[in-house]
Amino acid sequence: WTGLRVISLPAGLTTIADTAFYSCSALTVIELPETVVSIGTEAFRSCSNLAHIEPGFAKLTSIGHGICHDCTALADEIWIGYATNDDKMVETEFTGNAGYYFASSGVKDIHIGPGVMSIPNNFLVQTAFKSVEYGCNVSAFPGTDVSTGPSMTNLVLRYTGDIELISYNLNQM
Repeated sequence: WTGLRVISLPAGLTTIADTAFYSCSALTVIELPETVVSIGTEAFRSCSNLAHIEPGFAKLTSIGHGICHDCTALADEIWIGYATNDDKMVETEFTGNAGYYFASSGVKDIHIGPGVMSIPNNFLVQTAFKSVEYGCNVSAFPGTDVSTGPSMTNLVLRYTGDIELISYNLNQM
């Protein structure tokens, strides 16, 4: 796996297993079929040259912790939990309790859509996020210390009900 640069996964594939492409340092692009709905824990971890994941994460129903941890070249704008082309909302669950989904990655902007109901612990830790937008259905934000990442310049909460914001350290924002 270490020499692969571009991977185009076959149509019909629904799941990418835990650590499937772990440490594939030469990998620069991965093309996911529209049928993928689940990506396992640390599936792309330490793919240091991975710059683009097509079509992205918008349709995923399950995202494992550490999915893009140490993907330093990844600069995609990430969209999670948004509507599909047929306008059906995608409910997305973050799995595992370790967090660090995009820790030490190059991702700067992330949009959490209405399909995501809660944000896991350590979601923001060690990220390079400059802009984070939470969709209207996120109602619980577990304890997270964002001070370990660079300064965030934009935090948008779009929610019409009560929001439970638990033990955030916003000193660096």
